[in-house]
Amino acid sequence: MFVLGVTGGIGSGKSEVTGYFLDHPDASVCQADSIGAELQKKGGPAYAPIVRAFGEDIVCEDGTLDRKKLASIVFNDPEQLETLDDIVHPLVENYIQSKMVTSRKEGKRIFVVESAILIEVGYKQFCDEVWFVKAPESTRIRRLKEARNMTQKQALAVMNRQMSDAEYEKNCDYTIKNNADLETLFKRIEKRLRQLHLLED
Repeated sequence: MFVLGVTGGIGSGKSEVTGYFLDHPDASVCQADSIGAELQKKGGPAYAPIVRAFGEDIVCEDGTLDRKKLASIVFNDPEQLETLDDIVHPLVENYIQSKMVTSRKEGKRIFVVESAILIEVGYKQFCDEVWFVKAPESTRIRRLKEARNMTQKQALAVMNRQMSDAEYEKNCDYTIKNNADLETLFKRIEKRLRQLHLLED
């Protein structure tokens, strides 16, 4: 089974790349952000440790975590962010590793791991290849305005906290440009899969 890592900055279109594989019968996909959100739900393994670390103020009336409030706490506080990461990331990695074992048993040919911080948290060590999804800054800002209702200032603030394109390219094995339409993106994905002998003509 070929383990493919997919990373890139916010708004680059990582989910569009992994979306290609969701319809691929021989592929299994793990999106770290979605897994992290699931683990933080009430009753999930990350819920109680997060409440203990950050207090009842981050709990909504219905008992769920106020993830916006939590995000605002950690965004400008590296120590608080590290506390949250220390809780969530090991649980996410355990989930991914477990899903990887299951996918191998199921005979999947490709296993895709998507994470904006794939390099930083060390997922590269179990990937056969890591792709950097690259898009122009203006395109990323437009996507964030449309999809997440961010202002340009908010988008740039998040982007500036992440690795630069040069750092991503240095740490990744291959760059997928996502600067056109979905059809073009999928053709670029398939070109690389053929080069890796993971897709037949």
